Amino acid sequence: MPGCRENTVDETKTTLDLIRHGAPVGGKKFRGSTDDPLSEDGWRAMQRTVGDYRDWDHIVTSPLSRCAAFAAHLHDQTGIPLSVHADLREVTFGAWEGMTAAQVIAAHGDALARYWDDADAYTPPGAEPVADFTGRVAAATQHLAQTHRGRRVLVVAHAGTMRAMLAALLGLPLKTTMCFDIPYACLSRVVIYGDGDGGAQNAILRGHGLQLRRRPG
Repeated sequence: MPGCRENTVDETKTTLDLIRHGAPVGGKKFRGSTDDPLSEDGWRAMQRTVGDYRDWDHIVTSPLSRCAAFAAHLHDQTGIPLSVHADLREVTFGAWEGMTAAQVIAAHGDALARYWDDADAYTPPGAEPVADFTGRVAAATQHLAQTHRGRRVLVVAHAGTMRAMLAALLGLPLKTTMCFDIPYACLSRVVIYGDGDGGAQNAILRGHGLQLRRRPG
C-alpha cells in the first residue's frame, strides 16, 4: 500500500480503493446474489491485500457476506466507520445462479456465449438486466463520491460491481471493462479530482493488482 496520510485534506481529491472479496466457499460458479461466505483461503487473501494499511476514513461494503463479514472485521479491528450499501451487491444471474460455466453451456447451449458477447442484449432467465445493474451501481458510485468528497474510502465489493464502478468513474462502456482481469482480493485505486465547485472533473485509475486481459477475436 502506498504512502503515508497527508496532513491536510484536499477536498477536490477523493480516493476510492476498490477491493474484490476473496474466494468464497463453493468454488467458481455464477454466484450473483447467492450468499456464500468467504473460504479460509479467501479470508487470508483479503488480509494479505489489506496488510497493515489503515489510512481510510470510511469503509463501504456490499451487503453480501463474502464482502460484509471482512468489512465488519476490519471495522472492529480499526474503528474505521462502516456503511453497508445495498446497491453495491453483485448482479443477479437468475436461473444460472449456483451453476458453473460448463453447466450453463450443457443446459442452455450457446446462451452463455450470447451473454458474454453482448450482455446488454441478452439477459439470462430471471436475471437482473445489465442496464439495471449498471444504473444502480453508477448511482451508488456517484453517491459515494459526493458523500465522501475529499476523503479516502475502502469499498468492499464484487468483480461485476467493480467493473460497473470503473465504467462509471472512467466513462467507459461496461464491455470495455471486461478486459480487466479482477482476481479475488484484488485492490484497485481510483482517484477522483473535483472541479472545486462540488463536481467531478476527471478520475484516474491507479490499479493495485489489476491485469489487462485481451479477449481473442
